[in-house]
Amino acid sequence: MSCMQSTIRSVNSDFDIDLFSSTILLCKLYYLFSVIQNYIKSLSKVDQLNTISIEKQIYLESTPSTNAFLNEYIAKNNPHHNICAYTFKQTDGRGQIGRNWFSDVGKNITLSYLVHFKNLDVQNQFNLNMAISIAVSSFISDHITQGKVHIKWPNDIYVNDKKIAGILIQNQLKGRLISKSIIGIGINVNQDRFPKDIPNPTSFLIEKDEEYNKLELIQGLHKHICEAVMRLELNAQSLLSTYLSSFYRINAIHKFIRKEKNTEFEGCIKGVSAEGKLLVEVGEDLEAFNFREIGFVIWPTN
Repeated sequence: MSCMQSTIRSVNSDFDIDLFSSTILLCKLYYLFSVIQNYIKSLSKVDQLNTISIEKQIYLESTPSTNAFLNEYIAKNNPHHNICAYTFKQTDGRGQIGRNWFSDVGKNITLSYLVHFKNLDVQNQFNLNMAISIAVSSFISDHITQGKVHIKWPNDIYVNDKKIAGILIQNQLKGRLISKSIIGIGINVNQDRFPKDIPNPTSFLIEKDEEYNKLELIQGLHKHICEAVMRLELNAQSLLSTYLSSFYRINAIHKFIRKEKNTEFEGCIKGVSAEGKLLVEVGEDLEAFNFREIGFVIWPTN
């Protein structure tokens, strides 16, 4: 009897071990399946983002503003695809705070993108500003290499101390999300003379001493914009370091203007806040400025 009981205990013990081992194996297989499933989902997401494109291009022989045109186009047509509206004759272009954007007829790139988003929280809207600034500066760096291309806060692109491009972004909200954005971009290309009240302009022609095919440039810009939107959707946390790597006048002492008091002061740019405020070290204090509160002192170079 004791021998039989010992045999039964041995069998039960072996059964318990096999059951335990099987459970461990099933857990490992389930974990492996979950990892593979998540990887496939990530590949699907990347593949979906890789399909981001400018699905429609609209050439305008003349228009007051490509941003204004797209605003009207949205109201009339409610499009669900990404669009680029461009012209070589913009008669009333606008920058930040309603400033004029001057462009000689037929000389430069003036265009606007309509881009749709699925999950861009309004709190992260400065990420969009960073992504587009990186895109435009990278595009210009493809062609102008002998001068340092900078991102000048909040919405300009400079070559050394001269302005070559400007950006104006207008967002449309749906609850807490940015559903779509109109991204206006002006780039000086084949213009070599500017009004005297524009203090420090430059262009592709001035920097490279050659004229460019504007349509070819626009196609190249499309690629950078699509890559920027992909990065914004997929890896937004990587934007800040790239943005600051070419930031205009960072970590050096320069003169600024407090616009409210119209007084000059010296400070050192240290970066930007999550909300997009400019962080400037003034004495022992780190101050945060909105774009209406601070101006750069830049001596005219013409």
